[in-house]
Formats: sequence, structure tokens, C-alpha cells
Amino acid sequence: MIAVPHVPSARTAEDIAHLPRTGVLGGELQLHSEGTTLVEFVLPDRFPGGPDVPVKVNWWSLAPGESTPPESHRVHEMWLISAGEADLELGDETIRVRAGQSVFIPSQVPHHAVSRGPGPLVGFAVWWEPR
Repeated sequence: MIAVPHVPSARTAEDIAHLPRTGVLGGELQLHSEGTTLVEFVLPDRFPGGPDVPVKVNWWSLAPGESTPPESHRVHEMWLISAGEADLELGDETIRVRAGQSVFIPSQVPHHAVSRGPGPLVGFAVWWEPR
């Protein structure tokens, strides 16, 4: 479980769905769903009086049997899996990811995950621009 200041602890997809929608870390939360629940923390470009914020983060949940769309993007991405398991196609290989594991997805590498159940795949993602 990952604790974020000013955000209640979330362990399941149901917990994530009940997070507050505003006022988190100075940004906004957006909830998306369609087999996937994505709660995105949209951080400001700068914290007042503080350094640049070079990352974006989100909590997400993928129901058993559901999959993410195949994609690749400019940013690097790190997933921290808190529940469930999935097959992750990462470039030319497929790996099984499980609760308690993390995975690094480099910039421009195609990736796509399929939740293998029995419960939802729940994760925390951090992404940032390459330097």
C-alpha cells in the first residue's frame, strides 16, 4: 500500500473509487472507467515556493479479464502492483506481474496488460519525461 499525504489509504478498486476528487497535492483528480478505473493525480507545474514537479502519478484498477489498450508514449513509466496479477506485453516479451512487484516501462516501448484475476489488478503508476 502506498500512502499519499492528504489522501485516504486505498487497497482495492472500491477504495480507489471513493477517493476525494479535488484538493489532492494541489491538483485535481479525474476518474475514468470502462473496465479500467483510473484515478489520476494531476499535479501543478510547480508547488508554491517549491521545485518543479517532474512526474505525474495515478492509481488504477483493471477488472479480471479486462485489458489496457496497446500503447507507447514519450514518457517513462513505473508501475507498483498492489493487488492481483496480469500478463504484461512489454516490447517483444510477455511477463507475469503480481502484487508486490514493480515494473519499469521505458519511453516509446509498446505495452499492454491483461488482468488474470481472480480479483482486479490494482496499481500505482508514476511517469516522467525522459531527459
